[in-house]
Amino acid sequence: MLDNIKKKFKRTAKRVTGQELSPEDVEDIVWDLRVGLLESDVAVPVVDEIVENVEKEFKGEKVGIREDTEERVYEVLKDILEEILTPEEETDIIQIIEENREEGKPTIVHSLE
Repeated sequence: MLDNIKKKFKRTAKRVTGQELSPEDVEDIVWDLRVGLLESDVAVPVVDEIVENVEKEFKGEKVGIREDTEERVYEVLKDILEEILTPEEETDIIQIIEENREEGKPTIVHSLE
């Protein structure tokens, strides 16, 4: 799964080298990224958020020939994933589990959607 995602990211990086990205370019790149993430069983809401942020980041941007495009794409994706995965408020899950255990209740973890 991770190899498939890496391949899609590399292909995306190659497509943005040395050119200003038109909306159509970004649309094509984002489509490839979306398909790659979905094929890798990434949840649709997560894919939507990643794609939306990639579109915002790269629309109208010009990536220089000397710039390491792959590194730039990875950095953007890393920042996006970090933002998605960082909770808005801290939760001490261990404390919650211990409290529920003392009360004889199971601990259920839900997504924030």
